[in-house]
Amino acid sequence: IAAVALAAGPVLGPIVAGVCTVIAGCIVGLDIAEWATIIICCGLVIHGELCNTAMEAIVDLATQELHPLAKRAKDIAAASVYVLSITAAIVGVLVFAHALGFI
Repeated sequence: IAAVALAAGPVLGPIVAGVCTVIAGCIVGLDIAEWATIIICCGLVIHGELCNTAMEAIVDLATQELHPLAKRAKDIAAASVYVLSITAAIVGVLVFAHALGFI
């Protein structure tokens, strides 16, 4: 995993965010369902970043020229990670708000 993280620089951000979330979860005292939700979200975001990185590498391998379809493929892959990250952040807010008694 460390080799993949080093090779795929964009994965570093989600890993750091995941570690911070785990630390915050330990401080707040999440229950088992909340932990499962947080771990699934962290894993999905890292998975999304790895898939995005792989798709970009495949597009780069397939064409060395600037092509509209290559740009479109890369933009769609990046957008999917963005949507996944926003969704995970919303889930995180809900989990922590519940754990802290706000909802």
